[in-house]
Amino acid sequence: MKIVVTFLLVMIVQTAAFGQKRQVVEDPDIEFSYELPKGWKTFDDEYYLYLIPRSRHGDENFSITYLETNRTDLEEQFKSTLKHFYPLNEPSFKVIDQGDETVGESKAKWAIFDSEFENIKYRSYLFFFIQNGQIFKLRGTARLDNFDKHRANFLRISKSIESKRR
Repeated sequence: MKIVVTFLLVMIVQTAAFGQKRQVVEDPDIEFSYELPKGWKTFDDEYYLYLIPRSRHGDENFSITYLETNRTDLEEQFKSTLKHFYPLNEPSFKVIDQGDETVGESKAKWAIFDSEFENIKYRSYLFFFIQNGQIFKLRGTARLDNFDKHRANFLRISKSIESKRR
């Protein structure tokens, strides 16, 4: 299997939709869009696309990563991602809940997990799906005591993704 990591975002275009901004991301292989919640902004560090609330109360953020793939086994890819990016031998790592969702007509997997970094407890929401030859890995993170405030936005952003091949 050949995986080509596509992190370079060529252009982001904004359009208004229902009080939220629809962001369009274009790169050579794929175009996708998502709803940016009102009061949030984007930041691209060439590896991840971050969505950040303008009035931050901690370290909350939402990141979008996408990789080209020929694989279609969602369950296997999801388990591999949890093991690779969030090592189970990390004492502070604990999966709280997991489940299934859909994005358009694509099946999706999600997990909520706790972790700790520099003595600060965090809760994260991982949302994962395969669409148009791309694996989308979405992660919303907030301090543990602030997670519930952002959870609905994390889900709304995840489910709003629409993609197409270029």
